Amino acid sequence: MQDAERSRILLPTIQVRWSPEQAAFVAWSEQCPELTYSDPASSLVALDGLIGAATDTGM
Repeated sequence: MQDAERSRILLPTIQVRWSPEQAAFVAWSEQCPELTYSDPASSLVALDGLIGAATDTGM
């Protein structure tokens, strides 16, 4: 959870849903809806990827 602490996205604002159109789990945050991350096999990977992307962009 160190990445979550460095990120400004609050964990309670993150959502992960299955997207039939993308055939993947898609994670996004209500705080920053333009930043998303998807993974075809795992909702946890989508969540972790979103946190990593937010950290990489300085959010």
